[in-house]
Amino acid sequence: MLPILNYHILYDEQLPYPLAKDEAIYAIGVREFRRHTGYLYDNNCQGMLLEDYVRLKSGKFSSPNSIIITFDDGHSSLYTQALPILLEYGFPAVFFVTVKNVGSPNHVNWQQLREIANSGMSIQSHTMTHSFLPDLPPEKIRWELRESKSILESQLGRSVDHLSLPGGRCNSIVKNIAIEVGYRAICTSIVGYNSEDTDLYALKRWTVRRNMKFSTFSSIVHKRHSALAYYKARYFLLDGLKKMLGNRLYSTVHREFGN
Repeated sequence: MLPILNYHILYDEQLPYPLAKDEAIYAIGVREFRRHTGYLYDNNCQGMLLEDYVRLKSGKFSSPNSIIITFDDGHSSLYTQALPILLEYGFPAVFFVTVKNVGSPNHVNWQQLREIANSGMSIQSHTMTHSFLPDLPPEKIRWELRESKSILESQLGRSVDHLSLPGGRCNSIVKNIAIEVGYRAICTSIVGYNSEDTDLYALKRWTVRRNMKFSTFSSIVHKRHSALAYYKARYFLLDGLKKMLGNRLYSTVHREFGN
């Protein structure tokens, strides 16, 4: 079983700037991230990229200790804080970038992304505008996926084959367009581990939140069922709310009360 970890924002002693509640819940301290990475290192976890996962076909990875580290959005702390720690411990990571935010305040710029890519990390798509894809008409979905892929490939000179879904939102139309445009794998926010039977267009991830206890993190790494049961229950509860309220209303509620 392969765990894929999902991070967003790192901060040092204090949050780097005022964050909306729905952003702050995904911001974790640099010391905590270093603790996570050191724990993976001390427990002989083998970092791999999505490219490796796809190349090995159907999740038949070489080590039972394999793990994939991902980051969503493209916050500037990925370059200033996460990259040095990843390089120190020798872990690769996948950085999913929202293209419209590149170079904007508090986000990575193109030169930083090139340095990240040249250091052995993977830069992949988090769409053009971070819109919830199922809410868009097919032609707009196609633009979000194709344009972000094209711009990243042009700017970085590397193939972009993988997609992370904003908010984890997906449906069959999004999946089919992603395949049409040329993506080879999709990361979701579905909780759980990936096996040889996992659909490459519905990869599960463990989202690391600000309030996650270290004991929970270690349970995820060691594949203890207690972590899986709690997070699956939480995922299905929130997923049910999304379906009941709709993406826009759910996001408003989550922004005000999320934790």
